[in-house]
Amino acid sequence: MPAEPYDRSPSTARVLSLHRGRRDDPPALLLGAQLRRMREERRLTLEAAAAFIRGSASKVSRMERAESAVSERDVWDLVEGYGSPADERAEINELLRRVRRDQGKKEYSDVTPGFLRRLVRLEQRAVRVFSYEPYAVPGLLQTPEYARAMVLSELADEDGRADEALVERHVFARRNRWADFCDAGGAELLVIMDERALHWSVSDDAVMAGQLRRLLDLAETDGISIRVIPRDGGFRAPAPLAFTHLVLPDRPQQVQVVYVEKIDGADYCTDETRLEKYRARMERAMGLALSWEDSARLMRRLVREKEAGER
Repeated sequence: MPAEPYDRSPSTARVLSLHRGRRDDPPALLLGAQLRRMREERRLTLEAAAAFIRGSASKVSRMERAESAVSERDVWDLVEGYGSPADERAEINELLRRVRRDQGKKEYSDVTPGFLRRLVRLEQRAVRVFSYEPYAVPGLLQTPEYARAMVLSELADEDGRADEALVERHVFARRNRWADFCDAGGAELLVIMDERALHWSVSDDAVMAGQLRRLLDLAETDGISIRVIPRDGGFRAPAPLAFTHLVLPDRPQQVQVVYVEKIDGADYCTDETRLEKYRARMERAMGLALSWEDSARLMRRLVREKEAGER
């Protein structure tokens, strides 16, 4: 524990703009400067801060001066130790994302499961992405509130409790996935969901209404199409598991990869025979799905129902 007491309440921590430094400052310098400001605002010594990362004062000093690569775990341990409020945590998350991008190393948070990391990289390289989801909104398109409910369902113990700091980091990772996808230029994106994915309640009606509104907003964006397979049409789902088909602009010809999600992992398929089966499932899903206009009408109706349920 730190040698000096301090007030951990959010009201004492002044959130600073990411642009306090020069606009051309490398992200690592901005991150270090932010960590230093956070420590100094709480009137903590380097030795006191070092206790949070189980390290030395010199290590904290190097982090603040951006003289060595930082681990995300150390940064988040400092943030947790400083009792940072939500806005400050969001700034740190964005700076870490920019550091990763600037260094050209990881395109994912260290809490991202190993089986998902390859998909995140492939999404950023792809020219076309097709995603089929039978039960939930795809992680790439989730709102923070929806993502939080999903993460809680995965991490909570039998009493419904979970490490709030860890939950928050998982939510940040899902937000970063979309931001990194857009930063990469944004592939053409087609998402098809079973209607049951829009009815399955991960939280209260307000969360689902907000998620539906986000889907409607995204589908107005060029290059993004979101369509729904209706549950009352007598159709069977085209595949029992979620899968994503990606087209990569490799030379001399394009390369196709299918990511097949499982309960505790995933498979990556490049074999032409299996690829052909998934292309057939894609065609079937597109044939079963409503048009974008009818899908939007369905989602708008569900928004109204969810909003009515809130009252």
